[in-house]
Amino acid sequence: MQNFVYPRLALNPRVAGESMNIHMLYGEPYCTAGNCAGTPFRTAILCAAKLFYVSAMNPRITDSRLVYDGWYKLFRLEIAMDEGVTVERHLLDNGSAVAVLPYDPVRRTVMLISQPRAAVLAAGHEPLFEAIAGNLDRAAPAERICEEALEEAGLTLGALEPVANIWPIPPVSTERVQLYLASYDTDSIVGPGGGAPDEHEFISVHEIDLDALKGLVEAGDLPDAKTLVLAQALMLRHPELRR
Repeated sequence: MQNFVYPRLALNPRVAGESMNIHMLYGEPYCTAGNCAGTPFRTAILCAAKLFYVSAMNPRITDSRLVYDGWYKLFRLEIAMDEGVTVERHLLDNGSAVAVLPYDPVRRTVMLISQPRAAVLAAGHEPLFEAIAGNLDRAAPAERICEEALEEAGLTLGALEPVANIWPIPPVSTERVQLYLASYDTDSIVGPGGGAPDEHEFISVHEIDLDALKGLVEAGDLPDAKTLVLAQALMLRHPELRR
């Protein structure tokens, strides 16, 4: 039996070479550690990743200070890392959110919105195509997104199809965004949308066909992350909508 060390595990030789104890057996890599003895290579890699995390990663927050309290909260953190190293990190507490990409399977269209965004304006870009979205504000995601669809796009939603609960900016933000797909039809369009008048969102509503959406995805012209994920999910989950 020939010893084998997967190169990416060499970040932690103790885990890769000793804890994992990966060997070549009849030309195939296998793990011979206690609970995963004889495990095929792909499962062994997952085992190694877990061992690496447990043995080499034990960060903890040792100090948290509120430095800004407005629309969002911004904290300055101190995090104790391995080997006695303490690092400064910043944490943006902006709650959690929900987003939906409505699609009409008969007319082969999707409903998107656009609105002025401070970061996009600061970068000198035109407003982005976006999925309908909103902050949870302690509401259930399914309840909130139906309210947002009506408010932003004048749209009532069909059955919600959960896609994922993503971390859009994990290095700095607490935000999670629950993503949904939902069907609609012409009878579902019951109002003009545009957002709540007292929130001054200046939302524009766009209904585009699926071929145009596919073109945006393939050309890299759908840069809003949640919207890109939802567009790809629609293309993967509903191949019957392709022509």
